[in-house]
Amino acid sequence: MKQTVWYFSVAQVLCIGTTEKELERRSAKIGRDLSELRENGVAGTLDEARERIKSFQQLGVSRMYFQVLDEDDLDHVSLLSELLDEFTEVEENA
Repeated sequence: MKQTVWYFSVAQVLCIGTTEKELERRSAKIGRDLSELRENGVAGTLDEARERIKSFQQLGVSRMYFQVLDEDDLDHVSLLSELLDEFTEVEENA
């Protein structure tokens, strides 16, 4: 009997920063409340965001899509790259 392999994905709004002031600026720029983003998205310092991503991994999520709502904020994308350096890609056909 062939076993079905399930892959779970989630999409989350991203709002990360190195300081609380930077986080507040980013959340205000996209018209979102920072505390709501921390609860329902991936938001906070790099350490906070890292823990949030790990919590999704523990639930069985194997792929995440990050919604960067301020597409002009390239520093935000660069910070995301820094955050994701420690996470490795899983080979789906393994």
